[in-house]
Amino acid sequence: MKKLWVGLALGLISLLPAQNQEKTLYLKSGEKITGTVKTETDSTVTLSTALGMITLRKDQIQPDRVTITLKNGDIVEGDLLQETPDSFVVRSGLGILTIPGDAIERVDFLRASEQQGRSGSNPERWYFSDERLIDLWFDPTGFPLEKNVFYISGFSAAYGFSDRFQVSTRWASWVVGDLNFRPKWMVLKTGGIQKMQALSIGGHFHQRGLPELKWRRESWQEWNRWAEYDQAGNFLSGDTSRNPETQTMWLRIGEDFSLVSFQDTLYLPDGNYQVTSGQYADYSSDFGPFTSGNKPWEELFIAYTLSKLKTSGQGRINYNLGASFIFYPGEPVLSRYYAGLDYDARPNLKLIFSVFYDEHYIPIYMDAGRDTHFGPVFTDVGFIYAKDEHWRFGLHFQRPTIALYYKF
Repeated sequence: MKKLWVGLALGLISLLPAQNQEKTLYLKSGEKITGTVKTETDSTVTLSTALGMITLRKDQIQPDRVTITLKNGDIVEGDLLQETPDSFVVRSGLGILTIPGDAIERVDFLRASEQQGRSGSNPERWYFSDERLIDLWFDPTGFPLEKNVFYISGFSAAYGFSDRFQVSTRWASWVVGDLNFRPKWMVLKTGGIQKMQALSIGGHFHQRGLPELKWRRESWQEWNRWAEYDQAGNFLSGDTSRNPETQTMWLRIGEDFSLVSFQDTLYLPDGNYQVTSGQYADYSSDFGPFTSGNKPWEELFIAYTLSKLKTSGQGRINYNLGASFIFYPGEPVLSRYYAGLDYDARPNLKLIFSVFYDEHYIPIYMDAGRDTHFGPVFTDVGFIYAKDEHWRFGLHFQRPTIALYYKF
């Protein structure tokens, strides 16, 4: 299993783009040239191509067509005449506009079509991938869902009420009566295309049920003794000196657990009698109405994301930090701290790496029934692939290993 995931990680790393990526330039003459940019001045650009070194005047090059979404919701589309870290100059239907970088929410490049002008997204130049993560699997990022976007998976669903606020739920838990909801509010967002920061807070509020993937280590003494006595109560035989045995097991947070002592008497045909006594553990994770999982509980979290445009100008690297705290009745506060990054390898492919500290987590390759000490530091690696504008598929190392959801 470990070799399989190491192979997967190496395979994902191999997908990372090279530093000297090829660039395709569309000329006003209708020609198209692909090569690696070697030098660039204010008036010319030199490419290494299959035809050799080619130097082009910039006035020969058809400007990139862009759609710029501003932070106030306005949208500008036109030819990109000039781009600096601080501003974009665009020739649009409104004239030539200089748009400050800190006023821009998103820039999308459009693809050139030789017959029909420009249409569709441009896979050769992109600042943002097809998917902006709201969670690193279970751990929140600083970003919520976009406004009016809805997603549903086999376990959960979410809706973006605004660009700063979303509500999600683990609808699969409804079948056991756990009506739960998870609001997330982005309280801070700063920066622009080159670098932006987001900070979100939220919580997950449950009517009942047990916290997912949270365990505690329990130890107890078990023993079982018996003895036979005659009618007068005199000891005849038995095992009354057996020492208690220590049992250790990982139980889910919220499982009922108690020690039960017993003593049974059995009368024999000859008038003698046997006495059996002992102690054992009684625990249950049953979701019945009068057993484990009937207490309301909540989780609070805070998440921060620093999103930077890659030096290649193709996609982003997002650095994430956060912490979550579960408050379950009768248990200490269950804390979890995490850090991770998601890397845009392609417009439709994100690579995800994370590390987290969790004293109550059991990895997929360990047996909870054994007397084993886990962690408490774990790592995870995986990817999210956008098949199209709706379907998303993911695979990662820690449980649950597969993610599949639909966005619209």
